[in-house]
Amino acid sequence: MRTHYHKPDAYEAAARVVETAEAMAEHFMLPEGWQEGREQVTGTAFDPKGSPDPDDAIRMPEHSSNLTELEVHVADVGSFVYGFESLRRHADIRVATIYSWNRPVRPMLPRPLSEDKLVLSATEERPTLTMRTPLEDNFSSIPVITKSVLTAERRTPQDFTSELAAGNPQYQLLYRAAQNLRQQRTGDISGSLAITEEGDVVEAQQHSPGSFTIAELMIQLNAGFGRFMRENDIPRLTRAFHIEKSDLKRLAEGTVAANGMFRAFYTWRDLPHDGVGVDIYGGGSSSIRNLAHLINQTNVSAFLDGRPFPYGWRQVIQASERINRVLERRHQADKAFKKQIKTVNRAPRPLEPRPVPMPETAGPQDAYEGEPAELASGMATATTLPDVIDASHIALLKAHFLSR
Repeated sequence: MRTHYHKPDAYEAAARVVETAEAMAEHFMLPEGWQEGREQVTGTAFDPKGSPDPDDAIRMPEHSSNLTELEVHVADVGSFVYGFESLRRHADIRVATIYSWNRPVRPMLPRPLSEDKLVLSATEERPTLTMRTPLEDNFSSIPVITKSVLTAERRTPQDFTSELAAGNPQYQLLYRAAQNLRQQRTGDISGSLAITEEGDVVEAQQHSPGSFTIAELMIQLNAGFGRFMRENDIPRLTRAFHIEKSDLKRLAEGTVAANGMFRAFYTWRDLPHDGVGVDIYGGGSSSIRNLAHLINQTNVSAFLDGRPFPYGWRQVIQASERINRVLERRHQADKAFKKQIKTVNRAPRPLEPRPVPMPETAGPQDAYEGEPAELASGMATATTLPDVIDASHIALLKAHFLSR
């Protein structure tokens, strides 16, 4: 198989892409008057303490006995990144943010954007997309999506759980709504399984009521994004997943493991997601760290503005193929890393991880199989950029694991 993993020109081309994007991000500013035409909204972002990249918020319900509509806000990255070639190509290269110990160690977008200028803030107004959808719709109604302006209150899932325990009626309403949403969508999947925001079926962990509620509302958001894009014929990437009912039963009974066996994939087709229990699952909640979500959000933003779609069907189809390749290679790298780490014989150490500084400059981890000339000439797109090096991904994970 032809590879270019160790060609210096590929490293240099990728380095130029990253360097240019990092410099651009340092000086990036939202355009003057960006708030014009956007509605003012309120919302609370629930993220782990110290999280550097909050990108979604929930409107807290009024004090009432019933909650009929869900209102969720997500950072509007798609309206501003596509116009800057260097930033767009940076996202095309990285595909998705790599996390270690719940911290981004290799962000999809440069840190000045993904951890500051385009994430939600408690002190400054930030551009958002707001989705409103009925809660009792059995995941079938078409939501309303608008452009908005938000200054988000910052809380943690632990705060949510504490407020719930204290009897706060707003939090009780949201928690009951999340329970109803899960009941609507789970079908035959028991409580021993969970669906991630990305749509993967995994072994369920013991989550706090706060984490459970936020996860369910984000699943509703992504399902609503898919219905909105399908209704308006917007070129889109969806997360699909097929599983036979017999396998669902085996999963629920615990006779087969979910992790690593039943993973979703991205597609341009409107295929159902059997794990979530919806007929379409489009991504739109994590455009700051996921290329598929960024592509969807960019096209939704163009639709709301009445502009041509930046990503046509051809680009979306090709992007789905590349994203799946990259994510599969990373999955295989993770498996290889876990296999390697089992052989490491080391004395017990404290469980609390110690951060390891990671280089922001490009190196082998940013060199890709493909045509370096396209990178160097600025002609690369999500369809021409090749796959990430899995060996460097293993090294990245190992460095953080051994730093504990």
